[in-house]
Amino acid sequence: MARGKADLSQRAGRTDQRGSAMESTFSISLLFRNHIFREGLQRLFTENGYRVIASVNDPQQLGRGAGDANDIVVVEGTLLEGDGQGLLSDIAERMDDPRIVVTGRGFSLERIAAVMAAGAYGFVDADLTFPAFRIHIDLVASGERVIPSNLIDTLFRVADRVSDDAPQFDLNDRECEVLDGLVMGLPNKAIARRIGMSEPSVKLAVKSIFRKLEVQNRTQAALLARESGWAEVRLNGNAYQPH
Repeated sequence: MARGKADLSQRAGRTDQRGSAMESTFSISLLFRNHIFREGLQRLFTENGYRVIASVNDPQQLGRGAGDANDIVVVEGTLLEGDGQGLLSDIAERMDDPRIVVTGRGFSLERIAAVMAAGAYGFVDADLTFPAFRIHIDLVASGERVIPSNLIDTLFRVADRVSDDAPQFDLNDRECEVLDGLVMGLPNKAIARRIGMSEPSVKLAVKSIFRKLEVQNRTQAALLARESGWAEVRLNGNAYQPH
C-alpha cells in the first residue's frame, strides 16, 4: 500500500513501502455489544497493523493495567445509556486513563458534549467507512480530539445566534440567570429559590434588566430574549439548570 499524502501520526498503524503491515506502538481495546461488528472491526484493525489487546462486550472484561495513557478504548455509544459517566470512569480506572473514543449514530450536539465532558477523547460516527474511521483513531492517537464532521454546521448555527446580528445584552451573570427565569415565565419568588438569591435582589435585577433591554415589563423582556436567539442559546445550552 503506497504511503498517503501525509502521515497523520507516527504512532499509528500503517503499512510500509512494500505493503506489509507495520504494528502500531499503541494498543486498541474494543467494547461493543454486537459480537459480529466487534470481531469484524478487530480483524480490520489487526490487518492494518494495529495492536488489538481486547475485544469484549463487558467493561469488566477489560484487563486492569492492560494499557497505558497512550492507548485507545473504542466504546459502542449504546453502552453509555444510563450511567454513561460511571462507565467511562470505570474504564479510565481499569485501563490506566486511556484515550476513550465513543462511536454511535444520531447523537445530538448536547449528548456528544456530555460524553466528552464525562471523559471521552472523541466521538466517531459509526457509519464511517473503515479508512475514515482509522483516520479518526490516528488523530486521537496523536493527541487530537475528534467529533463528527456533520456537527460543524450545528456549531456554526449556534455561533450565528450570538453573532453581531443578535443583541449582545449587557447583563451580569446574575441578571442573565434572572432573565432565564423571566423567559421561562417564573415569578420572582421561584427565580429567587432556583438561583439562590433573595426575592428583593431578584426584583432589583428585574428592574436593571428592563433598563438595559429598554423594555417596560417582563413579557417584553422575555419576548426580546427569545426573538433575538439569546434565550434559545442559553436554555438549549443548559445555562439554566433547574434544581
